[in-house]
Amino acid sequence: MSIRQVAVMLAAASAGYAGQLATPGRGDVRFSIDTALFRYGIDHALMLEVYQEIPLENLSRDENGLSSFTTVAVLTGGEEDTLAYEAWRSETQWASGRSAVNSVILPVTPGERVLTVTVTDNLNGLLGTATRSIIVEDPGHFSELELARTLMPAQTGSGSTLLKGGLIVFPAASNTFSVPGETRVYTYQEIYDLGGVTLRRQTGITGPDGRVVFARPFQEFLVPEGANSVSMVDSLDLLPARVSGLYSLFILYSTPQGDTL
Repeated sequence: MSIRQVAVMLAAASAGYAGQLATPGRGDVRFSIDTALFRYGIDHALMLEVYQEIPLENLSRDENGLSSFTTVAVLTGGEEDTLAYEAWRSETQWASGRSAVNSVILPVTPGERVLTVTVTDNLNGLLGTATRSIIVEDPGHFSELELARTLMPAQTGSGSTLLKGGLIVFPAASNTFSVPGETRVYTYQEIYDLGGVTLRRQTGITGPDGRVVFARPFQEFLVPEGANSVSMVDSLDLLPARVSGLYSLFILYSTPQGDTL
């Protein structure tokens, strides 16, 4: 008996944000990028988290089975002036069916921005480029969503770039899942400046036809008094997805009286 594979591509929307799909790279090295806007530090500076996912089949490997690539991320403004720049080198053991993932943080200010990410295979010089237009707005009380393939507790003193609080969050930068091989999608989000407030949250997934295929009941929780920032994690079942296509993940926050926030 064969098992039918379903390809699920997710667009995420939370609070007042419209969903945006992952951006695929073009060129000889294929990869995907995704982004999410967060606040950082006591001054709540705006930061853009950039997530990268590269299937290792798109990279060459040396005689020891190692793949090596260099990533350059550049954020520009309306006048094409450079607002932020990061570059890093990655090395990983090549394996069929696996992907390399990275995350980097770029400072941003409100406005229309363009993110350009270039990946170069260090062994053969081939490269790919992904360009993403972003409108940066103050996130208010709710950050944007990071979609993830898995979450796991971090070891004490971990210096991983995927570290969020006490968790290692592996981004699903392609937004694409294969069911039943991958049965769940995980989300990471932050809530700001709502200490002492009781909130209700509902999460769910709608199918290509717009109908809800899975939804959790409303969950009520109290944001701790005095908390400036609270991390929210969740997971959703992908098995109700019966056909391949574009699905939307939604998160709704409201008051106990039913007022949508």
